[in-house]
This record gives sequence, structure tokens and C-alpha cells, in this order.
Amino acid sequence: MRYLLLSLDAEEFDLPIEYGLDISVEKQHSITRLGLEKALQLLKGEGVSATLFTTALFAAKNRGIIKQARSEGHEIALHGYRHDHNYRGMNEEASRQLIRKGKAVLEGLANAKVIGFRAPRLMTPGFHILRECGIRYDSSLHPTLVPGRYNNLFRSRSVYSSRGIIEIPISTTPVIRLPFSWLWFRNLGVGYAEACTLLSLIDLDYVNIYFHPWELVSLSEFEGRLPRSIIRGTGNGLLRMLRRYLRWCMSRGIKPLTISCFLQEKGLIRGL
Repeated sequence: MRYLLLSLDAEEFDLPIEYGLDISVEKQHSITRLGLEKALQLLKGEGVSATLFTTALFAAKNRGIIKQARSEGHEIALHGYRHDHNYRGMNEEASRQLIRKGKAVLEGLANAKVIGFRAPRLMTPGFHILRECGIRYDSSLHPTLVPGRYNNLFRSRSVYSSRGIIEIPISTTPVIRLPFSWLWFRNLGVGYAEACTLLSLIDLDYVNIYFHPWELVSLSEFEGRLPRSIIRGTGNGLLRMLRRYLRWCMSRGIKPLTISCFLQEKGLIRGL
């Protein structure tokens, strides 16, 4: 059996701030909320379960849609307390307190145990901190090179355990480590993503790709102010691409699962 682990990072749309733009807190939330509404509608229509990594701040301000996602069979996992937090850069006790606080917020909203974590901007704290906070798995490792962000070219592409935490790396192709989640998917096209999927499945039995709900909202208003790669293909364009990709995966027997269900099916986590 081969698996598709699709995840969505529901966060405050604070990316414009990185480029010196002003965007209100209300707009950060409304853009992500609208995108998440579109994503849930798509997933429901295609019969696909996904993992929703959400910040506690977004979840607390948008309780209804988080509860909807949970009721429709999606896993709720933690994307940090706020998206502008750098858990790698802050001291351990601050990281520990924020992760515990965020986890408690999500568990209260979802009425379910939260065991998964993905760090904002993939800047993860030490695994011992995650373990102490009751996290069972992390999916913050992107084993590729993103200039100016990280160089993980020689890190593992496959699931592994370290310090009591299971790591499920975001998918890249073997050898040359081509990424095919979010902006690469949008900018290089469905055919590229399908080819990368097949290459990834040569030596692994799963594909783990992620997107942001805000990508499902047209960002044309930011033309000329954000990089073209951030804007291209957002909105209905990505919606069509994702629908086509999901149908392609399922037509080839690639089974969509939440990450926790995948880990249970593989016998890596028990007792949930």
C-alpha cells in the first residue's frame, strides 16, 4: 500500500510582513479562514482526510472552522502558538511553555488528543522539548535546500525516531531532493508534482506534502509587492490543481491518510 499524507498549515497570513508590508491581524485571519473553507470543501468533495497543523492563535480566533475540520475527519495538530514564533531561537523554557499552552488550546477546541507538531517556518525546537510536552511526532524536516532558509540536503527522507519523537519528513525526490509542496507545486505544475510523487515512491511507501490555506485565496492584490512565486497560481488555480492531483493519486491506489492514522497503520504509534 502507498499513502498520501496531505497537510495544511493554518496560520496567520503574516508573510507580507516579511516583505515590509502592512497587513492587519484581522486580514491575516480572514484570508486563511477563507482558504481553509475552500480546502475543507474540496477535501469533503473528494473524500480525502488531511492533517491540519494550526497555530493556537488562529484556532482560538476561528473556533468554528477548526471544530468543523475535526468533525469532518481531519486530524488537528499543532503549528506553534503563533506563526511569528521561532522555537529554535528562543530559550528552552519559553518554547516548552508556548508549546504546552498551544497544545492545550487545540485539545480543548478539538476535544481530542493532539500528538503532532510542525514548527512555524520549520524552525523546530529540540525533540526533547516536544517529548516533554506530550508530542509524539514532528513533521518539520524538509530534506532539501531552500536558499536563505535551510540546507537539509543530507538529512533523511524517510521516517525515523529520535529522542522519543517520530519524524515524518516532508517529501522530496531521491538523490537530487526536488521539493514539490506548496509554491513548487503551484509554480511548476501538476505534471511536475506527479512526476516527483512517482520518484518519491520508488524507495518509500508514502508522500508527505503540504500547503497553506491562504494559497487557495487569490493574492493578486499583492502583485508587484510580493515575489511572483508567492502569488502565481494562488486562488482557484491551486484549487483546480489540487483536485486534479488528488484524483490522480487515488486513481493509482495512493491512499490519503492523516499522519496519525498512517503511523498507527504502520505500527509506529499505539494507544491513541
